[in-house]
Amino acid sequence: MKEQCSVSIYDPPISRHQCPRAGSVERDAKWYCWQHDPVAVAEKKKKWNDDFDRKFAATQEGYRRNDRRWQAREDAVKKLEEIEACSHPNGLS
Repeated sequence: MKEQCSVSIYDPPISRHQCPRAGSVERDAKWYCWQHDPVAVAEKKKKWNDDFDRKFAATQEGYRRNDRRWQAREDAVKKLEEIEACSHPNGLS
């Protein structure tokens, strides 16, 4: 007889019950199905975290780039105002 997955899962209408799948991997004297295998879960979580970190870093870089663009625009406006002030007779605007 094949061992059953040893993970307890939450199902709202039933509450908690044991995973009904057959265990395919034995780790630390417990059986796990393909979905609840601790190694597979850790790999999936690591991949998800790596993807999230990469996307978050790209988003943050976009915000920093946008901030630099706005700062450059503000600096350009100040320079143009200085040039405009100097180009009028008697420094009048």
